[in-house]
Amino acid sequence: PIQGIELLYIQYYNARDRLGGRRNIFIKNRLVSFITYYYKGYTITGITKIIHHYLPSEVRELLIYYI
Repeated sequence: PIQGIELLYIQYYNARDRLGGRRNIFIKNRLVSFITYYYKGYTITGITKIIHHYLPSEVRELLIYYI
């Protein structure tokens, strides 16, 4: 499951700010996914992990209506 801290950084558009502005929500073939880069072992390993989170259909529909 997604970590609480990851939810704070999810965005559906590319921002033009100093934080990098990386989009995290993607829609393809009727699937909605969050892509996060959070990894609690990053400070030790220095390796970023890309983590895909797919939404169930009920949540997917709500998110699409919202954005």
